[in-house]
Amino acid sequence: IKPGSTIEEIADGVRKRQQMARTRRDQDDGVDWEKVKTTPPEEWSEELKAQITAAGHDMDAIAERIRLGQVEKEDGKEADLDALGRRIRAAVESGAMTAEEGRRKMEEARQAVGGEPSREERIWKAAMATDPDEWSDRLKAAILEIAPGSTIEEIADAIRKRQQMAREGGDERLREFQRGVAERAMATDPDEWSDEMKEAIARAGWDLEEFTEGIRKRQQMAPESDDPQDDRLESRAGEDTAIQETSWGQVKKEIGDPK
Repeated sequence: IKPGSTIEEIADGVRKRQQMARTRRDQDDGVDWEKVKTTPPEEWSEELKAQITAAGHDMDAIAERIRLGQVEKEDGKEADLDALGRRIRAAVESGAMTAEEGRRKMEEARQAVGGEPSREERIWKAAMATDPDEWSDRLKAAILEIAPGSTIEEIADAIRKRQQMAREGGDERLREFQRGVAERAMATDPDEWSDEMKEAIARAGWDLEEFTEGIRKRQQMAPESDDPQDDRLESRAGEDTAIQETSWGQVKKEIGDPK
């Protein structure tokens, strides 16, 4: 229908018109979309949230699209870094570059891309920022992609625990709570633990059976350390089950990721 034009010229003209249409639409609804797109949803101001709501948009759905869009944007950077790494390794193997030169170039590239969270961490943040019951199919697919050895139910359960802990005051308070639970548990034979004690163990993020086994071993090791403030009580009592840090790597441990 336009024999006198190339496909590139036509495509460029269509893109410009599409951009103009988007700009008019964005201006019409009163939402500062530029700020929405360039700001992490967790940092949106109340004014920006009010604009989104007043325009009749689903704020949670938009927030998730923005988060996943940021994840996909970072994929390109990571792919470029991987490709550069392969080229550098090939150059070193062929003798065109020394190993030291290769390390220096790779470090320079990492620093150029650095300062940004990895794709894995971005997906983790998106998952943590949303109730697992409200995860979209797209977010679930992204989560399973980085945790192929786990089911979505296992991951959701681990995320719920971490969200609950965050609501209770964060990791520092959690560590203090875990320490107190471990000290109380060490002072009593596990067979005599009350229901309240068992509930406290569960709130601390520990599996009751594993925690009990750890405490029994610790009590048998006494009097190696009788100091009730010994930090090892906390870590050994709930070995491999205590949640010590807010990171995707730790969540993967909690859900039994074979990696």
